[in-house]
Amino acid sequence: MEINLKSVFTTGLVAGLVISLSAISMVPVVGNEMDVVLAIRGLPPLSNLAYGFMPVKLTVIGTIWGLGELLLAGIVGSRLYKEKKIA
Repeated sequence: MEINLKSVFTTGLVAGLVISLSAISMVPVVGNEMDVVLAIRGLPPLSNLAYGFMPVKLTVIGTIWGLGELLLAGIVGSRLYKEKKIA
């Protein structure tokens, strides 16, 4: 069995896109709550930095969301991947 590199790269890119879209869609869902927590602590709104002191509820939501988006990306990638047929 030969690995279809084109399919591997294509499905990997699609899976990455699914992860990115999911991460972007999380901010409107819990972003306001995160901004409020940060403001209470005297910190600026969300950014790309990992602060490390979010409440447990938001940490759990983020972790579950991340695991869900990885699962979804894996499912999408596995559905799109096709092996090369050897004649």
